[in-house]
Amino acid sequence: MNVNLEYYRVFYFVCIHGSLTSAARELCISQPAVSQAVRQLEKEAGTRLFFRTSKGVQMTREGELLFRYVKTGVESLLEGEQMVKRMLDMDMGEVRIGASDMTLQFFLLPFLERFHRAIPT
Repeated sequence: MNVNLEYYRVFYFVCIHGSLTSAARELCISQPAVSQAVRQLEKEAGTRLFFRTSKGVQMTREGELLFRYVKTGVESLLEGEQMVKRMLDMDMGEVRIGASDMTLQFFLLPFLERFHRAIPT
């Protein structure tokens, strides 16, 4: 299978929400786009992944099996995105400064103290 990874992301949110409409809202895309992604993934997988019900969708056995693997992958990617955002927002990370003792003591120390007051750890 050569599946677009976006289909797995859509599949994940449909599984989490149990609804195509709720998944579309979460992903900020249209409900028909979600339906199309699910249909494409089902076509590539060669099986149905959901039963459509009046209250939303329910995973088939094949869908449940696939979800166990997709869940791990998508959640790892989402966590990675969050960690990069935290680093860019200076919520985490480190600064390394190479300087002599004299330079550190007489020049850099006041700047470092101000930095720590502005961004406490």
